[in-house]
Amino acid sequence: MLCGRQTTIIPQGFDMIEDFSQVAAGSVEEAKAEMLRASEAWKATGYEEIDKSLRDEKARKVNHLEGLHEEWKGERDFLKEEICRQQTQLVSLEIDLASWKRYRDPSRAVWITTLGLVICNLLGLCAGAIASHAVFGLMFAGMTACLTIPPILVWFSLRKRKAEAQINYLDDELSILSVQLSTLDRELVHAVQKTKTIGQRWDDAYQEYEHLEYVCSLKANAVKAQKRYEALIRAAESRQWQLLHRDWRELRGIPFEDYLQEVFEMLGYCVKRTKKARDQGLDLILTGKGRMIGVQCKGYQGSVGDDAVQQAHAGKGYYSCDCCVVITNSYFSPDARSLASRLGCILISGAQIPDLINAKIHL
Repeated sequence: MLCGRQTTIIPQGFDMIEDFSQVAAGSVEEAKAEMLRASEAWKATGYEEIDKSLRDEKARKVNHLEGLHEEWKGERDFLKEEICRQQTQLVSLEIDLASWKRYRDPSRAVWITTLGLVICNLLGLCAGAIASHAVFGLMFAGMTACLTIPPILVWFSLRKRKAEAQINYLDDELSILSVQLSTLDRELVHAVQKTKTIGQRWDDAYQEYEHLEYVCSLKANAVKAQKRYEALIRAAESRQWQLLHRDWRELRGIPFEDYLQEVFEMLGYCVKRTKKARDQGLDLILTGKGRMIGVQCKGYQGSVGDDAVQQAHAGKGYYSCDCCVVITNSYFSPDARSLASRLGCILISGAQIPDLINAKIHL
């Protein structure tokens, strides 16, 4: 009686392989080529090692410069809006100043007085013509001139004084506004330069950070590819992989029994071979995991009939097994499947043997 120890199906640290039946020579070669490509890419950087604290420091610097850039960008936009607002105010003050300066012109008073006299004379002529008396018309014109011209001159004089005061005020406001605009222009130039400088520093820092991330990714890819390759190599060297890739479909008779014995020992069962002359329908007796299991091995080319199920069921009772299993590297007939379902016999066809080796079938 041979007792097999439970072997590790997936090598420790290489849990990327879920099914060893997927491991073929081609995949090993592909993994090796990928490992070499990743290693060459990392080698191009001089196998540069990036400390995590350095990468974190670069990330903080990028975030800090980004915040500064946004702050100065906001300052720049605010100054542009403020300059635009004050320029609008400056234009409005200049328009008001031009309007008040018209009252400074002496010709304006002469023109208004002349216009008043002309109107008074016209009114006098009209009044004389109506009264048919020229002297009356002259008197009416003089009276009208005396009543209208002095108030107009007084109003214009007062308006001129107010204009002088308003002009002085507007001149002061324009001077202050001009100084403010000059200051804002200088601040805007400074803000634009700061925004540009910090933006350039931000771009440089971000490129440095991207380089660090790129080198880290190259190293991670190289390490991952190497682990993948080593996992495939270990898998290819493992007993499980060798069992999967042995030509078990062509095995007949005792060689197929020997093969299944290796499989169950690899899965951790103690395996006992029955006598060939009087096996009572079972070829292997498995002990493990708290159960005794009887196994009949059928290395066939065609279909396995219900007689194999009958023999295994009889052997189960003879050896006092908990259950019986019929395993073939071929397939089962419908009658065999029907009988096995009624008797509670487990059937494992050739298509299920990889799952058996990968411990996906629980007996």
